[in-house]
Amino acid sequence: MKDLKAKEKTWWIAHNNKDIFHYGIVERGNEVTTGQPELETFTDETSWRARATALGFEIKDQPDKPVPGVLPKPTPVVIKPVGPVIIGKH
Repeated sequence: MKDLKAKEKTWWIAHNNKDIFHYGIVERGNEVTTGQPELETFTDETSWRARATALGFEIKDQPDKPVPGVLPKPTPVVIKPVGPVIIGKH
């Protein structure tokens, strides 16, 4: 288990030196924990992207899948009555 407690804005890459690759940005005062054997940190975005390329991975600006812990925008729900509602004994 590797931990990062950011003292400043930090770009990070967690990987297993083979086929698992996670990345992100953590703001000062926040933490990242990974089960990957490698957790590399960078103080600038350019170095972060260069390292990802060197590892053979591409950092996407917009994730293809929802990010865990981030809720999507809510979808409005319209509820239509299906008939009269009778409350009480019949």
